[in-house]
Order: sequence, then C-alpha cells, then structure tokens
Amino acid sequence: MSEETLSSESPESQKTSAVPIMLERSCPYAPPDGYRQLAQGEVIRRLTIPGGPDGWIITRYDEARAMLTDSRFSAMRRVLNGRPMIHSESELDAIEGFFSMTAMDPPAHTRIRRLAARAFTAQRVRAMRPGIDEIVADQADELARRGSPTDLVAGFTLQLPQRVVYMLLGITEADQMRFPGMMLNETPNPEDAIRSIDTVMDYMAEIVKGKLGQPGGLIWELTHPVNDADALADDEISAMCAALVLAGHEDNVAVLTLGTVALLSHRDQWEAMADDHKLVPRAVEEILRYIAVFQFGINRRALEDVEFSGVTIRAGEEVYASVPAINFDPARMSDPDRFDIRRESIRHMTFGHGVHQCVAQLFARAILVSVFTELPRRFPTMRLAVPVGEISIYNGYFGGYGTQRLPVAWD
Repeated sequence: MSEETLSSESPESQKTSAVPIMLERSCPYAPPDGYRQLAQGEVIRRLTIPGGPDGWIITRYDEARAMLTDSRFSAMRRVLNGRPMIHSESELDAIEGFFSMTAMDPPAHTRIRRLAARAFTAQRVRAMRPGIDEIVADQADELARRGSPTDLVAGFTLQLPQRVVYMLLGITEADQMRFPGMMLNETPNPEDAIRSIDTVMDYMAEIVKGKLGQPGGLIWELTHPVNDADALADDEISAMCAALVLAGHEDNVAVLTLGTVALLSHRDQWEAMADDHKLVPRAVEEILRYIAVFQFGINRRALEDVEFSGVTIRAGEEVYASVPAINFDPARMSDPDRFDIRRESIRHMTFGHGVHQCVAQLFARAILVSVFTELPRRFPTMRLAVPVGEISIYNGYFGGYGTQRLPVAWD
C-alpha cells in the first residue's frame, strides 16, 4: 500500500469484476462455492451490496491482514454484513449498544478492550475448563438419554453454549430461568434481529444494575472494580455481556453443529479423534478454518481515499475482508478444499485480526476442544441420520448461518 497521488479515476471504471454477496452453498459445512473460487482470483474486487452502496471485497490472507491493521480504515461502519446498518432509530440504538466495542476505533476502543481482555486471559480460561467439561459431559448425558436417533441441535448443541456463557458471567440458575431460551434466527429479518438484541440488552441491564452476578463471575468483577481506572459504565458492561450471550450462543451452536457434520462426513477423522484426543486441538483449528460462520466477512470503512492493491478505495466506501475466501487462500494453504484435521499448519482469520480480533477466542476454543473430545469418545459410532444434501441451512441477519436440526444416530 502507499499514499502516493491518488488517481481521479472513478471506482466504477477500475478494472476489477464486481461480485455479489454469496449465500448459496453445495455443502452445508463449507463456504458458498463462489467464495472458494474468489480465493484463487483477484485480490480485491468490487462488491455489490443489495439496498446499499457498492463496496469492496478482499479475498487474500496477506492483504486482509494489511487492511485490518491500517488506521485509514475504521471499524465505525455504516454497513453490516452486506446490509445498510440503519433502518430505524430503534435499530440504531440497539446496534450502537450491541456493537459498542467492535464498532469503535482507538483510543476509545483501547480502554474497553483492555478491561474486557482481563476476562479471557489464558489463566482464567484454564481455570474454567473443569466447569466447561462438566457442562459438556452433562449435555452428552442428555443426548444419550434421548437415545438414537435424535436431533443433535435440540439434545446437545443448542443449550450448551448458553450454559457455558452464563457460567462465565456468573448468572445464577434462578436468574437464568427468568430469561427466555435462545432461539436461532432462521430468517434475515431486521425486526426479529433487533428484537433479540433488545431482549438480551434489557435482561443484561437488569442483571448489571442490580449487581446480581455471582462472586467470581465476569459481571461481578466488572461491577465491582478494584479502582476507578478499571470502571466501566453500566451500559458498557450490559452491551459487552449481551454480545457474549448472543454472539457466543449462535456462533458456537453453528460451529459445534456444522463441525460435527464435517467430521461425520469424514468418518476416518471422527474415529481417529475417538482413539486419540491429542488430535482434537488441531481438528478444532481446521473446523474453524472451514466453517467461517461469520460468512460475510469483517468490514471496515475508508476514512480517506486509499490506494490498495492497485485500486482506489474512496473515502466512505465499505471494504470487506472475506473470511470464507481468505481461509481458503491457496497461497497460505495447500489444497485448501480438503478438510484435514492432521494439517501441519492451519492459518485462518475466523477470529479476525488486529486490535479488533475476537477477545474471547481462547474461551471459544476451550468449548470446542471440550466438545470434540467428549462427543467422539462417548459416541464413537455416531453418524448422520440424513444425507448431507438434506441438511437445511439458514442465514441470520447479522451474518451468521447454521442449521436448526441435525438428525444423528449411533449404535
């Protein structure tokens, strides 16, 4: 990249072929076919955004890292996952609260992230592993009680992430009972999405205001700072906790469910994990690479005209680092279409990059490692009870995707 004299050529006349946002996929656990093809083409292209101004899409690993660490691109975005961000004042209020940390730039972002990061240190995540393992084992017991065949989502993956996140937050069982169970949003409906955010934000505001978190939990820690320098406002704490509940729930349900589909579609790899749990951490990284549930990518807004990889990105234009394409970049991954838990080097951008990379990624990995250690061990003969092609996929409003039902069986 450079800051040389910018061309006066309009973006429309720049020689890159425009592509639409892609949702159609031939395999439920793999990215849409078009994104994998983009990874082998031009580094950056024009992106057609329905209902909004056209943007740009980056499909290569190195260029995405460069963009995400360039201060000329802002996280304070106007477009989210290929849709105009603002539909109404209520949506603006909800989104500004929910994305309070991820939609900030330094230095405001630095303060909140520094305090949030304390909740997800390696030491703290290690301390939570016994509790995570206990919840995973309990959900596996529930799955076994249901018997074969059954629905893996209803019997295992739907409830597990919510239980683990509430353990992290320190929300009592009594308070959990007052909160309606999380439902997966199968339609890209903005009203439903905003209603989900409002419900969780209101619930978290009540918990935070009443300081109802249990000692040792994240809410207690954030509402009882040791000094004023560590203090967050109640609305900042509520937004952070709501983001953990919503993002931590739906994204984890999707990765757990579709990761199981990927492994059961590669029988030898499932059986290998059942025999050798040491394979699990690497398998988790391959699942994260292959199943980029934040399927539209990571978007930023240009603060000024920027020369980038041979094109001029104008001030105000949206730029997407396409995670599904980047994770299949052939320059970084040999035979990227192959799902292989024994890869020696697995590079992906599922948790982002730079100062905004997922602050809870160690926590998310701990959940995945626990689940994919327990399931193959407890159910070594598990198999899909329907053909892969019959697994229905939904696309959520905020960019996630998944399936609401996964029939499985075992002997």
